[in-house]
Amino acid sequence: MITIKGWIFDAYLVSKGISLWIIDEEGRMQTLLDPWQPKLYAGAHADLERLLEKWAVTFGRTERKEFYTNSFVPVYEIRVHNPQTYEDLVRHLEQVEGLELYNADIPLIQAYHYERKHFPLARGEYESDANGILRNWRISDSPWALDYERPPLRFVYMSLDRRSD
Repeated sequence: MITIKGWIFDAYLVSKGISLWIIDEEGRMQTLLDPWQPKLYAGAHADLERLLEKWAVTFGRTERKEFYTNSFVPVYEIRVHNPQTYEDLVRHLEQVEGLELYNADIPLIQAYHYERKHFPLARGEYESDANGILRNWRISDSPWALDYERPPLRFVYMSLDRRSD
């Protein structure tokens, strides 16, 4: 295992998960692949299996607490294998009359951080295998901290000069 001590700088969608950018203690940028698959929930629908057969997903029945009533409801958890196709799937399912979707409106990077229990600029230790696949992490910061160590960021100054001829 390779351990990187540093801060989460950025995260973005790739076909196999999330490309997680870490600034290490020396200020170098490190990139790790987290094989995360986003999820959404759908209510029962007679055509759900047929609607999902052309998509690279895994799904199964579960129960989740409904936000407004605080009661448990039966739903299908749908894991999307390629995060870059998630929004297309959601748009496809939103067109189905009578199909109720849950959690489908949360921005994916935000959902990723929620599920992994970390946050942008979180200081921690990030472990990867020799292929750069994120295997484990330990966050040492709190999202509620007011006084925290900042990453060694570098600054770039840019400006546009406008000529008047």
